[in-house]
Amino acid sequence: MTGDDQGPLEEASAPLAVGPGEPVEQDLAGPLPTDPEPSSPPRRLYIAAGCVLVVALVLALAAPRIFNSSDEEAGGGGGGRATPSISDDFDRSSPNGLGSVDGQEWEAVSGSFAIEDGAAVVDEPNDAGPRSITLLDAGATNARIEATVGRATPSWGIVFRYVNPFNYWYLQAAPDYAVLNVVRMVNGQAQVIGATDLASTADGAKVAVVLDGSSIDVQVDDVSVFLLTNDHCLGATKTGLLGIDDASGVSWEAFRITPNAENPGPTEIKLPPEESTTESTDDTTTTERPSTGAGSTTTTKAPGG
Repeated sequence: MTGDDQGPLEEASAPLAVGPGEPVEQDLAGPLPTDPEPSSPPRRLYIAAGCVLVVALVLALAAPRIFNSSDEEAGGGGGGRATPSISDDFDRSSPNGLGSVDGQEWEAVSGSFAIEDGAAVVDEPNDAGPRSITLLDAGATNARIEATVGRATPSWGIVFRYVNPFNYWYLQAAPDYAVLNVVRMVNGQAQVIGATDLASTADGAKVAVVLDGSSIDVQVDDVSVFLLTNDHCLGATKTGLLGIDDASGVSWEAFRITPNAENPGPTEIKLPPEESTTESTDDTTTTERPSTGAGSTTTTKAPGG
């Protein structure tokens, strides 16, 4: 071949030895090999990496919801698990008791209750003691408990941190004095801790107790009227309606429970020794006035509720 066909040939710089005494000329007719240029990653590699990144991002965003959902299904009351709120307007008919609300059955532990004209009432008073009680489970000891007054007399009340018929707390209306009495039941003895500031319990008033650890904040229409610190029955989660004596004419228009989902509180229940009928108040801080109206409930034995 000529230079016109292939271009000028380059001369070898040195013969290549292929054996002793046998030099050979290197054939440089073709172009010299060169280092290959670095190849770019295939496009599909970029696509795969992008898909992995998107999946990781989706999982990172979805993980909190997945775990929270599992906690809700497991139930509230500890470990930061979400606990659903409960709201009952008694806008239904119920042949037996108060029926159920938000998937939970009202539990009458003493006396019996019914729904009349869109309100809860005491149907048959407790025949074994002065107090009729029906309960729901808040699912957390820390919660806001609120009842809307239908009609209040000294027989109207709400109960909270209920453990058994001998240990719980309750509020009792004293409408003639425009206050509520705060009462602690200790091993069957009712102890009036004190009375709230002046507060109306007229029809439609919203009576609430906000529980946060050992803090108990009584509110009427969102205004704090009594604040104390005491750990009796701390850890208990049951709450509900309470009627005293025959409870004729009293009613509750609505009842709401809003658990503290972020801080449901302890689950171990705090109780005094069983043989004790009084509890030291050294750990109690209150802002109450002396009890009025319903103060006669102090140290009244309360078997069966």
